[in-house]
Amino acid sequence: MTWRVLGVSVLLGMLTTFLVCSVSWAEESHATTAFGANGPSVTFRVHAGSSLADQESRHAAVEEVVAWLDQHVITLAVSSVGDGYPYLTVHDPAHGLPWFPGFPESSLPGQQVYVFDRTYSAELAAKGRANPLLPSGAKMIGVIDPPNGTGDLQGALSVGEAELPTGNYLLTTDDPELIAEFQALLTKENLVSTEVGHSGIRDFLRREPLIVVSACMVAGGTVCVAAYWGLAIRNRRSAFRTRWRHGARVGTQLVGREWLTRFLPAVGGAFAGAFTVTWVTAHLSREPIGAAEPGRAVQGAVVAALLILLVYLLVLLVSARQWKGDRDDH
Repeated sequence: MTWRVLGVSVLLGMLTTFLVCSVSWAEESHATTAFGANGPSVTFRVHAGSSLADQESRHAAVEEVVAWLDQHVITLAVSSVGDGYPYLTVHDPAHGLPWFPGFPESSLPGQQVYVFDRTYSAELAAKGRANPLLPSGAKMIGVIDPPNGTGDLQGALSVGEAELPTGNYLLTTDDPELIAEFQALLTKENLVSTEVGHSGIRDFLRREPLIVVSACMVAGGTVCVAAYWGLAIRNRRSAFRTRWRHGARVGTQLVGREWLTRFLPAVGGAFAGAFTVTWVTAHLSREPIGAAEPGRAVQGAVVAALLILLVYLLVLLVSARQWKGDRDDH
């Protein structure tokens, strides 16, 4: 029986660790999509419309958008695509981006910019050279660490006075009315939004197929383990019944001793399965094991060991009631 517990623990440890890794990967993917924004958010693609607007109208529309964001305390982040400047345009009155220090108050004309560390723009700044990737008149404030998902983006740029950029928009709200209001403001600047998608972490995790499949595998594996142990203990029914008839008590001696003898195999097997998955994943991806991987393996092993021991205890208690009934019948 000990070897059976060990084998089952290895397999369930592998499944639970894969589930933990799936959740971690999904969280990293969400952070990439939302640029590390706190709370619920919405993303959509914005491109230029077909109508034309004069410079004065576009300038007024930008001021209206900024005032609307300040009024509703909503963060806006825009990653440019195509021919736009390779910067993340940010307006953050809600302080929804933990990595962003905020732009200082300034009455000077032109945009302000934080350059991301370890980028081409940061190298130019360190050498004191002009940056051709910046808009004309932009003033560099400092160098900051980039969030996840910035790719080739060079830094964070304040909203310009001339116009809002096209690209991928992130808005830290999931209120349909506020989203509709913001899209209406964009149309005043001849901008059209499409492909609206909510990016709240809970909704994101619920829609992640890998998490759903992993959770189903863990649930199915747990049910299979319970059924397997129920049959295994049933096959040993005569031995347990004999011990019960000779004075073993259900709650202490028989069930407790049987459960404790499986504790170390369950824990050891769970950790063996967890670290096996960690090694196989790193080997298949051809990447070294990262600093976060051992922690994920430990989490998966702990969850697996708790599941195994809890299921085994429940199976023992249910079987013990049957043994007691058999004893009373005799």
